[in-house]
Amino acid sequence: LGDALDIVASKHFLIHSMIDMVPAEDATSETIRRLQEAGIHVMAITSRTSAIAKRTIEQLNIIGVDLAKSSPHLQDMQLAVIRLALYSKGIIFCTGNDKGEILFQFLDKINYFPQKIVFVDDKLKHVQNVEKAVIERGIEFIGIHYSRLNEKHSNVDSQIFERELKEFKAQIGW
Repeated sequence: LGDALDIVASKHFLIHSMIDMVPAEDATSETIRRLQEAGIHVMAITSRTSAIAKRTIEQLNIIGVDLAKSSPHLQDMQLAVIRLALYSKGIIFCTGNDKGEILFQFLDKINYFPQKIVFVDDKLKHVQNVEKAVIERGIEFIGIHYSRLNEKHSNVDSQIFERELKEFKAQIGW
């Protein structure tokens, strides 16, 4: 099993090194910039692992997003609930940990206690996990389950997808 995971992980990292990030909405970068200019702390929590942190930060910078500008903490740090996680440049790479638990481990470590948390995620379970953790702390919470991409994914032409996947696999030697 370990060898299989190593192979999958290496392909996963290779794919991320070759692709560009595309914002979910045209206004994403501008919205983040405006929030930052208004003095609002904007950060991200991703399920991605710390192994692709550098590439993720590069991808965000390419689309005009620099979360380090408005993060409540400047130094990188390791976090861990079940698996080792990383905070770097305004992003928590939670490596599959519960996003609510890892968020509050980070906030506790930096002694930062916000009055309100607005959390947006494309997975409902992550919104619910963060909501549970926030409510336990008595913090005002606005949770948004962003589902627009679900519709986009359901409208993918399977023949085009299969052809492009085959071409991509050939390109990376998979």
